[in-house]
Amino acid sequence: SNFVQFTLCVGLLNFAVYLAAPYLAVYLLEELSFGYFTYAVIVLAASTTAFLTVTRWGRIGDRHGNWVVLRWAMLGVSFLPFLWPLSRTPLWFFLMFLAGGFLWSGINLSIVNFVYDVATPAKRTRCLAYFNFINGLGVSLGALAGGYLLTLLPSLNGGVFVTLFLCSGFLRVL
Repeated sequence: SNFVQFTLCVGLLNFAVYLAAPYLAVYLLEELSFGYFTYAVIVLAASTTAFLTVTRWGRIGDRHGNWVVLRWAMLGVSFLPFLWPLSRTPLWFFLMFLAGGFLWSGINLSIVNFVYDVATPAKRTRCLAYFNFINGLGVSLGALAGGYLLTLLPSLNGGVFVTLFLCSGFLRVL
């Protein structure tokens, strides 16, 4: 069904995202030597942007459909890891996290709207439970696989984290 395909797609996307996401903090704090205040400002940029832009995504979804929002936001999120290694400055990561917060707010809103649209009220709780289970499995397995890959991957220009980010980006695009 559409719901099963959608759930697997989002679960696989989150596997690819969490292949690198837990290690981005280590990269910023340890590899790039950002201070904790700088790191906190960068991370809060994503949360604040997501909060401030979700209503905009809602209007776009109402006008053009949630599928349009989901497609473009997923495409944008897929290319973010390729941009991370382009600069090592806090401003660059601040801008990348602004973009990420904007894109993820569109994805998260569209995901919830899709599940509510496709599931009848009687099956909605069960569908959300399945969705959250598959999504959580993707997140957990992605983080575990990322940690394992860090011990195996070659170090490209910028370190082994950059290699992991590129792997995450390639899997996201797929």
